[in-house]
Amino acid sequence: MSIKAWDYWNISNEFKPLMHTWYLGIVMQFYVVMAAIVIGCRFLFKSKTVYPWIVIVVFSFSLILYLWPGISFAKQFYYLPFRMFEFCAGMLVSIALETGLGRKHIGSNKCICCVSLFAYVGLLAIAFMHAEVLQGEITRLIVVAFSVIVLGTYPYLPKDISLFLSNKSLSYVGKASFSIYIWHQIIFGFYRYSFSSSRDFETFSMLIACTVILSVLSYQFIEKGVARYLKTIHGRRNVLVGVVSLSLINIGVAFYINSISGVIRDVPELDTYVGRTTDRMHIAYNEAPYQMNKEFEKKDKLHWLVIGNSYGRDWVNVLREMKIEDRVEISYIVDKRGEYSDYRDRIKAADLIFRTMGPAGSQSVIDDAQFLVNSFGISSENIRIVSSKRFGYCCGQVYSHRHEKDYFSLTMEIDGTYYRDNECFKNQLGNRYIDLITPVTVKDHRVRVFTDDHKIISQDCIHLTQNGAKLYASLLRDRILKELE
Repeated sequence: MSIKAWDYWNISNEFKPLMHTWYLGIVMQFYVVMAAIVIGCRFLFKSKTVYPWIVIVVFSFSLILYLWPGISFAKQFYYLPFRMFEFCAGMLVSIALETGLGRKHIGSNKCICCVSLFAYVGLLAIAFMHAEVLQGEITRLIVVAFSVIVLGTYPYLPKDISLFLSNKSLSYVGKASFSIYIWHQIIFGFYRYSFSSSRDFETFSMLIACTVILSVLSYQFIEKGVARYLKTIHGRRNVLVGVVSLSLINIGVAFYINSISGVIRDVPELDTYVGRTTDRMHIAYNEAPYQMNKEFEKKDKLHWLVIGNSYGRDWVNVLREMKIEDRVEISYIVDKRGEYSDYRDRIKAADLIFRTMGPAGSQSVIDDAQFLVNSFGISSENIRIVSSKRFGYCCGQVYSHRHEKDYFSLTMEIDGTYYRDNECFKNQLGNRYIDLITPVTVKDHRVRVFTDDHKIISQDCIHLTQNGAKLYASLLRDRILKELE
């Protein structure tokens, strides 16, 4: 997930029913790793009193890692070493409450308790209404700090507030929170993936109702049921046998699906067929331009250099599908953002340089192109900026319409920011800008999904299939041929 779903808050992840289960992996890792650390240190130091110091050390080490400059957001978010301080913060609260630490000062100051509680409620309200506000690294620290304050001061809250928070309804929600956590994204993600990305009040209410029903059933008959079984030897044996059996069945099915490359039915519009398609078919096509990461060799041809990430490789494939190799030699460089000293000769030898944008339009790409101009003395007129592109946010919403008559005329909506940024860059760069959004736009921020011969343009809504590259090659052929004049 840290590689394929880099930004957890990206809108595309809302369509993945099991996206949220990454956290269960972190939880299980913590249980195993922290237990091993504690047991190892107790054995090493021959003392049980060393436990609080172990937690403090792990907390400090993890927090330092989290704040260490240069660490990518994906690593900070998905990897255990950068999240352990959050768990350890809860452990420190537990230790403080068990030992009565702070009871004298906190217990006598009801104001601290109430302010912290209301501040936390306000924070949750902001998270519910504007989730994007709470996505930064520092904000996450604020959330952890407020959580620690609330948990640490809860036992000392005024009696009337404490009674309100501990009423049966709220307590039940808290006890069933794991089931709610598991089911909510499965229901919302599956609906958005298979049916519609729009959520009006009626739909939202229906999904909430489904979440409540399934969560209650799951809590009552699975969580509490298993807990009852675990109280007896016979019950523990049955639970163990059941869990092992279900796990083996699940693993067996997973291995089978993996053995057929995940293809369980033919999808002709994606050139995917049972028994004849590999799981890397479209990835291999996007990665083929890596072979073109080499110096220019043909002196009788124009030298075109493409710089970018996977979007850059998409553009290389578009150029290749134009069948202009008799006149142009194409080379490819992975986006290095200012670290191009190893490619000095190739950059200076290029007659034309294409610098491609990523998942969204970015001024930083234009700045990187300007860096090439300033560092290697090349003309800005010899650089073209290739725009971003998007084909909706979810392939499932395409496939779910495959039995309808107008399937191949289907279009998908993309965020209006793509169009706003696109117009801005066109005005800023003029003929140095290659627009990939307008050619596939139908109307009202909606883009094509299929080529003229009923093939899917993008297998993941962002990269191009070979048929998608061929479509762009035909749509932009006249624009590119002008570069040959």
